[in-house]
Amino acid sequence: MLQSLNDIKSNSIDICFRIVNVLLKLINDIINHPNQPKFRRLYLDGDAIQNNLLPFAGAMEFLFEIGFIDDGISLVLPDCISLSTLNNCKQQPNTPNKIGRAHV
Repeated sequence: MLQSLNDIKSNSIDICFRIVNVLLKLINDIINHPNQPKFRRLYLDGDAIQNNLLPFAGAMEFLFEIGFIDDGISLVLPDCISLSTLNNCKQQPNTPNKIGRAHV
């Protein structure tokens, strides 16, 4: 299990759900548009990152744990990170699509 998921769960339930929704959208965009590089690049000054990920425990760490790298102005998921890796991440018992239930 990814350590960052425990950190995400340490946020309040509302924040946890907000983080999970953003992370799932990012992962699903990559999976659904594998040939579009724009979905593999997250600009650190973008609203979604600034407001929904950066301020909260575990959110950015999750992105690094699944393979994103920091190029100085953005986070980039290299092409060598396969779609099956992202799909497997979603299927694990404590991945983003399941951690919200831990608060219920």
